[in-house]
Order: sequence, then structure tokens, then C-alpha cells
Amino acid sequence: MEIRIGIDNGIPFCLIPQRTVDLTILEEQFVENLFRELAKELDKDIFRLDKRSDAYTTVCCSDDYLSDFLRFKLTERTKWFSVAISQKDIVKYKDSDLFKDQKNKRERYWKVKLKNDYDLSSYIPIIRNAIIQQLSYENK
Repeated sequence: MEIRIGIDNGIPFCLIPQRTVDLTILEEQFVENLFRELAKELDKDIFRLDKRSDAYTTVCCSDDYLSDFLRFKLTERTKWFSVAISQKDIVKYKDSDLFKDQKNKRERYWKVKLKNDYDLSSYIPIIRNAIIQQLSYENK
């Protein structure tokens, strides 16, 4: 993957090639569940999937490249997602069992290992806060 950076007529640019998002069946189920839950409170049309790494798929909340708020990887061997924890949730969930798999609580993304069920109800408020924080950055 070649990233191009330059200046065009005095305006800096960065071109990052798009990758094809190819989900596993487990990832499709996860995304359907996630979007169904988020659509109860947010416009589902703002969400998009992006493939920035071979290690995970990214969920974004606008066309802005920096609008990512969640990453996930679900295969038969590994099942996890990580959320860009909002400033207001860091203190609230620092010692919570919801994030027992996250060792370094100073990182932006906090990881959750999933079992066989994809019940995200406990995490939806946290994910929603991550989206709201991300969108507030864009509106500044």
C-alpha cells in the first residue's frame, strides 16, 4: 500500500489508497448487531467500514479519515473489538470488569475480548460516547 503525501497548488494533501472490506461471517453478524443497536439513537447512514490494517476492520462515523471510533476482528480463533474510549468514560470505566482485558488504560483504544455471544448492550453507551466525542472534534 502506497501512501502519497505532497503539495498541490500550495495545498498539502495525503492520498491513502482504499482497501476492500471483506468480513467473515462472524464479523458480519457483529456489524449487523452493532449498527442495529446504534441506529436506535443515531443515524445509521453516518457509519462506514474501512480496512486500514490486515489485523482488524475499522468503523468510522463520517467520511473524515480520522473519524474512527471502533476496531474489530472476529474469526474462529480470535474475537475482540476495541473502542476509542471517550474522555468522560476513562475515569468511569478504569476499574470496570467490562475492560478487564485492557492492560494499559492510557491507550486511546480499549480492548474487549468477546465470547460466543455478541451482546453489546453494556458497551453501547460507551461506543455512543466515543462517537459523540469523535463528531465533536470534527465540528470544531
